[in-house]
Amino acid sequence: MPPRPRVASDRASARPGGVPALVVATAAVMAATGYLIAPATSLAPTTAALLLAALAVLALIGLPSVSITSTATFTMLTSGVTVAALGVRPTTWSGALAVLAWIVAAVAVLVVVTHLRGAVGPPGNPLPAAADRPSWAGLAGRVALVSALAVAVAGLVLPVADNVQPSSRAGSRPRIPGADDATALASNETLDMTRRPRLSDRIVMRVRSDHATFWRIDSFDVWDGRRWTRSQDGFRFVDDGRLVAAPHDLGAAGGQVVRQTFTVVTPVTLALPAAPVATEVDAPARVYQREDGSMVLDTVLGEDSRYTVESHRTTATDDALAATTGPTPDEVLSRFAAPPVATERVRAAAEQAIAGATTRIEQVRAIERWMGERTEYSIDAPLAPTGVDVVDHFLFESRRGWCEQVASAFVVLARAVGLPARLATGYVPAERDPLTGEFVVRERHAHAWAEVWFPEVGWVPFDPTADVPAAGEDSVRDWTSWLATWWPRLVVAAVGLGALSFVAVRWWRRSRRDRRRSPSPAGRLEARLEAVGAGAGRARAPAESATAYGDALADHLGAADLATVGAVVDRALYADAPPDAVDVERAEAVLAAAEAGPPP
Repeated sequence: MPPRPRVASDRASARPGGVPALVVATAAVMAATGYLIAPATSLAPTTAALLLAALAVLALIGLPSVSITSTATFTMLTSGVTVAALGVRPTTWSGALAVLAWIVAAVAVLVVVTHLRGAVGPPGNPLPAAADRPSWAGLAGRVALVSALAVAVAGLVLPVADNVQPSSRAGSRPRIPGADDATALASNETLDMTRRPRLSDRIVMRVRSDHATFWRIDSFDVWDGRRWTRSQDGFRFVDDGRLVAAPHDLGAAGGQVVRQTFTVVTPVTLALPAAPVATEVDAPARVYQREDGSMVLDTVLGEDSRYTVESHRTTATDDALAATTGPTPDEVLSRFAAPPVATERVRAAAEQAIAGATTRIEQVRAIERWMGERTEYSIDAPLAPTGVDVVDHFLFESRRGWCEQVASAFVVLARAVGLPARLATGYVPAERDPLTGEFVVRERHAHAWAEVWFPEVGWVPFDPTADVPAAGEDSVRDWTSWLATWWPRLVVAAVGLGALSFVAVRWWRRSRRDRRRSPSPAGRLEARLEAVGAGAGRARAPAESATAYGDALADHLGAADLATVGAVVDRALYADAPPDAVDVERAEAVLAAAEAGPPP
């Protein structure tokens, strides 16, 4: 048995740059793998990425006698199996980018491996001619094209694959939240306006929905000047997943149907956020509903639990709301429009705000404008002093507040002029994963807003915080908000256009080359010249002109006339004045002599 070669054949015969390119691509695959699987280990994402990338480099460089293409392929397949086995799903922009990096790097590995293996000829046969191997620019183009297609396929397949999963499931066992965990999803009996909310980047849940809506947990209708409570706190069991809406919750009977699937990330879940008005629920535990439609559980759910809710939301425009003329039930007026606990200057401000407004929607918009002109949003706003009305302090003293203070002030002002309103709390859709299409909901996406009752429509949500400018911000906010919303789509569009442009350019160039070569005498001369050179062991280089190639063959074969053939080809293809028929016939005669071989 012959001794094992000290250097594997695919390493020895690789074109310059082939091995480094494969090492870099494989290291990138493993770095992305490390970043993705880090949450399932005790390592930080950056540490895991660097560690796996270093191991990949050592495996490819430290074993010269082992096939580098086989090692790279095995490493890539192992990384894919690892990511799939751990059930890794990106829930952040960085995670989505890691998946995209893995796809591009894996495609690069496959392309370079195919290229290097093609450079190794079978025993007894010569290596492929240099002209038959694609250039590195061509390989880069292949990587870009296949990567773009892979990203597009992933963007189509992942959402579909997620939709065919069960609509509800029980996740891991509940556990006590640690320092790095998000706050438990739970309903609150009261909302204390003298305490600052906890806001962080910790992920609470992921939501799949075709519509961006508020996800409500609680609503409150009783205000004492410093905290919110609810006047009715009974529960009823949700039988067969169907919720029973209150008589005044008119939205449950119409509006747009919204289906949402929630995947819990926090380790403890006791309440089920949902878009109002929820009408059906599928959850892995017994569900109870309050009179306002908010849902709580009799069993604690753990991380990775899943539930699905179908809701009906109003799509009424301001014009449609202005046209509502029906009466407001006494129950709604007594519970939600009774004079609130408020100072005299708050009541006076409410009357001032709606001066000139006649319809209910005009009054709502007037209050929003009045607040937007006089207050600012700030999570660092001061707390109201002990014994002081929180709304009064926010509107006239600090003039700065977070969403709970802004929404509370709106509800109090609305009630002060007889508008039926209540406070709602939950989460808003502020971040969307570009790869999976899911909304990523974090602690800092917790929100409070107002709901105003309209005849024939029911409860309509209003977000007065959106009309209150953030402290220190100006018109730049609109631009950054637009960019944050649209730049993922712009990136996807750019990738798609780039891929289509690449395909179009390649097709155009190939068609042009075929048109130049096949039908024309010059094209046939060029093909015959390349065939003569390949038969003599001197293939044409990718960037070699026909003139230079003819000169090289003349030296290689000792046939000086071949130099004239290359010159004739270039003149026919690129010169303003093509060669005459005599030159073409002379070139054909030279090629015929070369094809016949030297005389015996």
